[in-house]
Amino acid sequence: MTCSVETCGTSTYSKGLCRKHHTRLLRHGDPLVVLNGRDAPGSASAKWRGDDVTYRTVHSRLVAERGSADRHACVDCGKSAQQWSYTGESPVERFARPEIPSHPYSPDLSYYVPRCRPCHTAFDVHARATPCVIEGCDARAVSNGMCGPHVCRWRRRGRPEITAENLRVRDGYPRPRRATLTHAVS
Repeated sequence: MTCSVETCGTSTYSKGLCRKHHTRLLRHGDPLVVLNGRDAPGSASAKWRGDDVTYRTVHSRLVAERGSADRHACVDCGKSAQQWSYTGESPVERFARPEIPSHPYSPDLSYYVPRCRPCHTAFDVHARATPCVIEGCDARAVSNGMCGPHVCRWRRRGRPEITAENLRVRDGYPRPRRATLTHAVS
């Protein structure tokens, strides 16, 4: 049997109602009551933030709207996909960490395609390769917008404010600096 609420097709739990409508009946005396839009999905929800979303929220919306990526074929090789991949073509691009241009994403879900892990990694490394944010360094950024040697130095020095002076480059190759660094005060 299905729930006696017309718009619900879920199987019954108790008194001819599904678990959700039965709980509403017990709590509020009416199986159709919706308070503050908590039960409303997507843009009808009281918690909906529109385009003001985080990297994680976008991926949660992708799964809610299109399902898990593993239900789709990889757009590059045709094998089973495992992850949603941002194409990098959105005019409204954001970054997971705005102070460092890494992990770009878009609130517009139409700019995401399913990819398998190897194709996703290859796409991110080659198609969106960005140079290190440290002025004068032409190496490819691998983490936090910096190349490998700069990331190591940044971590070793206690993650100070990212500037060319703090992570100085000599002769085109990053070398440790002996001077003590001061941390940025927030």
